[in-house]
Amino acid sequence: MQEAPAPEPEPAEQPEPEPPPEPAYTWPEEKLRERVVLLSPGGPLVADLWITVDGRPHTEGVEQLVEAAYNAGDTNGDKRRTWKEWRANNEYFASSMPGVTPTSKQLDEWEETYDRNGDHRIQRGEMASWLGRDAGRSVAPLTVRSTQTRGASESRLWELLDADASGGLSPDELASVAQRLWAYDADDDRTLVDAELAPLEEQLSTQGNRRISSRVVQRHAALHLGGSFDMGRLGYLLADMYARQQSLGGECFRELPGLFTELDDGDGWLGDSEIARLATIEPHLRLAVGFRDGRPPVIEQLELTDRVESLRLVAHPTKSRAVVQLGDCRLVLSIHDLAVPSSPNNSLRSIQTQLMVHDQCDVLYESLDANSDGRLGEREVTTASERLKACDLDGDGLLSAAELPQVRIVALLRGEDPSTVNFYVPDAAPTSGSTSDAPRWFAAADFNNDGDLSRREFLGPPEAFDQLDLNGDGFMDAEEARAADGAE
Repeated sequence: MQEAPAPEPEPAEQPEPEPPPEPAYTWPEEKLRERVVLLSPGGPLVADLWITVDGRPHTEGVEQLVEAAYNAGDTNGDKRRTWKEWRANNEYFASSMPGVTPTSKQLDEWEETYDRNGDHRIQRGEMASWLGRDAGRSVAPLTVRSTQTRGASESRLWELLDADASGGLSPDELASVAQRLWAYDADDDRTLVDAELAPLEEQLSTQGNRRISSRVVQRHAALHLGGSFDMGRLGYLLADMYARQQSLGGECFRELPGLFTELDDGDGWLGDSEIARLATIEPHLRLAVGFRDGRPPVIEQLELTDRVESLRLVAHPTKSRAVVQLGDCRLVLSIHDLAVPSSPNNSLRSIQTQLMVHDQCDVLYESLDANSDGRLGEREVTTASERLKACDLDGDGLLSAAELPQVRIVALLRGEDPSTVNFYVPDAAPTSGSTSDAPRWFAAADFNNDGDLSRREFLGPPEAFDQLDLNGDGFMDAEEARAADGAE
């Protein structure tokens, strides 16, 4: 009897081809970088910035503006640029200052002020100073202003939670954090935004506006190692920040111990020539940003060195905002386009960028805003008590203001009024809490758009929520929702 042929094996299932890897980001030319040192509590963090405006280097606009003003002093084509020719160049003033005709007295004042060497000839630096006359400084592609204070920053939230004004948060006060915060949720959407806390400001002003700490000493929070920066001042400024009344030694940079080793020539302390190497060493952070007319600015690339263990990316809620942590200090990085087309000085404002670094913020609000999206979501408020208890470093059950994490606002701005000298927290760009790859049912149920589903938002039965909440924290995030879809 002939045996039946064996069945042919089923063809093996072919794995889906992996998508091709994204091409590596190509950093712009090194000569276009702006080097900044962020003076964090844990040490000087070296950051390199690359900035583009409509796809072109941010330096081009200012260079062209200065060059046009410089060449306006050569109307006869002899290559000798003089103040006399510049003053008589009505065509230049008509194009650069539309609707404004400088008077003879005004021209006299300008020449007297900006012809600094008195040779009646025009130099580019003199024109850069003239162009920046309203701001009181020469125009530059990037300007940096910064400040920081010793001690904790002022916090209206702290004053709300410190009900007995004792200067510390007791166990009872910590336990009631969420209850107190929810009292300000005016629209009952289970998220808190700054506008909802505005009545708190008025309430505190009627109570004497208590402060959690005094601010006496102010220091730089960032240094721009470019342009006209005097590298001879660098050692003094670092010593003032990290080693008052002593030499800069290895113990000074507690979160960046490798930095001292990198700079030191082996004698155990840093001299001026060694400190000057901060201008040339490999950066700890590299950031490329792009400003584009008519579209929101974006962080095109953000890279952190692997040389520092305590440096990490905490959150990246939008394309224009990210949070970096160095030890116990949060660096809130954000970029903002403030250029206003109708501004009378828009041509100058739109081509200049400013870096503003400071700690003049509500440190408690910024600390509770874990993903730095500019608001306190339901998960952030609900878990606020436990997170604040974790800040009680000495374990005495009483949280002091000094135990709060430190926060630095690091904002890159285009189009800001050049005369602005104050420090503020720029508005956070609108965020979409639910990620684009979250299931549709999850996004639809997330009515406050904070990226989480609470029991209140979940439309199914309680037992179903408990099954989907894989870590049992009382919230379902997009990852848990995707896991539930994949298990079906």
